[in-house]
Amino acid sequence: MVIRNFITGILLAAGLICYFPAGATDSDNSPIEVGIFPPLQLPGTGFGITGIRLNVVGYTREARGLDLAVIGNATDLMFKGLAISGLFNYNSNASYIYGLQFAGLANLNMGQNEVYGLQIALYNSAGTVHGLQLGLINVARVLRGVQIGLFNINRAGPFHASPIINAAF
Repeated sequence: MVIRNFITGILLAAGLICYFPAGATDSDNSPIEVGIFPPLQLPGTGFGITGIRLNVVGYTREARGLDLAVIGNATDLMFKGLAISGLFNYNSNASYIYGLQFAGLANLNMGQNEVYGLQIALYNSAGTVHGLQLGLINVARVLRGVQIGLFNINRAGPFHASPIINAAF
């Protein structure tokens, strides 16, 4: 019963997130992506996904909605929704991440990026964090929220490193 309610809640949240219009034109978007790893995925890596991504390892330009991967998810420009993966979530370039990133190993956000929401993994890394990082090691260039973990780094804060908890607003 609890698991069914949890799954129903995730699907409803993904549906609400997908309701908002995508940044790219409709011809560049797909409601679903399924794949093993790039290039063995449909649609190809040049598309945006507004809906659900189901992959072993997935890579796309941008994604809005529910992002599930056995090993990992990768996005270039923007991610908005729930990203859940066995090992990693990766965002490159000047990306924006809105929502939840949950990974068994690492949430890696490279380049000039901003995370609005929650990151949960053993290792979390982001440019600017507006929200919460929860993991063993948390790294932010700029923190506007809270980090909870064994070792927390906020490069722009008064305390660059802090054990257990770090906060900046």
